[in-house]
Amino acid sequence: MDPLVSVIIPTRGRPEKLRACLGCLSEQNASTPRFEVVVSLDGPCEASRAVCELAWSGFDMVLVESPRQGIAVAKNWAIERSRGRLLLLINDDILPEPGFLEAHVVAHAEREDAGLGEAMVLGHSPWVVPEDASLFDRLLAQSSMVFFYDRMITPEGVVLGERDRDWGFRHAWNLNLSVSSALAREVGGFCPAIANCCYEDLEFAWRVDRAREGGVPVLFRPEAIAPHDHRYTPEGFLERERRLGYSAFGFAKASPECAREVFGLEIDGVDELAYAARFLGHEGRAEERLRGAFGGLAEIASSLVPEGETGMKLLKLLEQQQVMLRRIVFRRGLIEAAEGAVIEGLFHPSDGLPTRSSLLGHAPA
Repeated sequence: MDPLVSVIIPTRGRPEKLRACLGCLSEQNASTPRFEVVVSLDGPCEASRAVCELAWSGFDMVLVESPRQGIAVAKNWAIERSRGRLLLLINDDILPEPGFLEAHVVAHAEREDAGLGEAMVLGHSPWVVPEDASLFDRLLAQSSMVFFYDRMITPEGVVLGERDRDWGFRHAWNLNLSVSSALAREVGGFCPAIANCCYEDLEFAWRVDRAREGGVPVLFRPEAIAPHDHRYTPEGFLERERRLGYSAFGFAKASPECAREVFGLEIDGVDELAYAARFLGHEGRAEERLRGAFGGLAEIASSLVPEGETGMKLLKLLEQQQVMLRRIVFRRGLIEAAEGAVIEGLFHPSDGLPTRSSLLGHAPA
C-alpha cells in the first residue's frame, strides 16, 4: 500500500542535521498515517548516505542521489520518486515534534471534508534558541529578518489572523510546507534555473496559486510544529544576505513576472542595477561602522533585554537599525551576479540550467 504522505528532504553536506531531523520523524505519533521520507542528496555525500542507510523506524526510507544541480532539481528528483498523495516539503535542519505530520494531514483533510478545495499548508518552525542565547539570537528569532513568523504568531503562541486567512505565496517557505502531490506535479515541480536556496519555493508556490481559478491559499497551522535548528552568527547572516542578492539576479532571469511581484520592480533591469551601484558608492562608506555595531549584538546576552512589550519594542528598533546594512550587502551580491562573478556554491544564469519548470523524467536510483 502506498503511503499517504511523502516527506521531501533536499540536503547537501549536513549529515548531522539530517540525522537529527530523521530521528524526530521516527518519533511521530502512533496515530500518524503511513508515510515515507524521500531524501534527495544534491551532490555526492558519503556521510549523508550513511545516515539514510541506518535502520530508521516508523517510515519507509527512499534515498535519491544525483549530481550537484541545485536545490530545485534535488526537490524535483524527490517528487519523481515519491508515492504519497501529499507532499510535505521540509528542511534538513528542522526538528519535527511528535504531532507534526499528523497536523499537516488533518489540515488537508479538513479542507477536503468542507469542500473548500486545495491549499498549501504552512506549519510553524520557530528558531531553536540556544541556552547561551545572545541578543542577536533573540533578534533573529523574534523578527522578520529571515522568516515572517512574527507577523503570524506572537512569542506566547497567539495567532495573528483568522484561521483560514490566505497568507499568500510569499509565506510558502519549504522548511515546513505541505501540498497535494497531484498539484505539485501538475505545475511541473520546481524551476531548475532557480537553483540557489530561498527563491525556488516562492516561485513554486506562485505557480501553484495560479493553477486554480480563485487561487490556492497558503494556510498557517501552528500545531504542525517543527523548530528550526540553525544558528547564525552576524557575519553568517550578512553572507546570507549577499547570497540572496546574488541569487535574486538569477531568479529574475528565470521567472521575471514572479520576481516583479516579490520585489515590486525589475531587480535585474538596467535602471535598478545602476541605482544599486550608486547606492553602494554612497551608502557603502558606512558599511564597516555598521558591521561593527551589528556584530556586537552577538556579544550581548539576550537576558539583558526584558521580555514583554518593552522588549519587543527594543527588538523592533534593533531590526530597523540594521536595514541599511542588509541593503548594502544584498545589492553587492546583486551587482556581483550582474557582472558575472563566481561565488562558491552558487549557480548563475550563465550555467545554463533550464528556466522552464518541469519534472525530470526517470529519477536516479
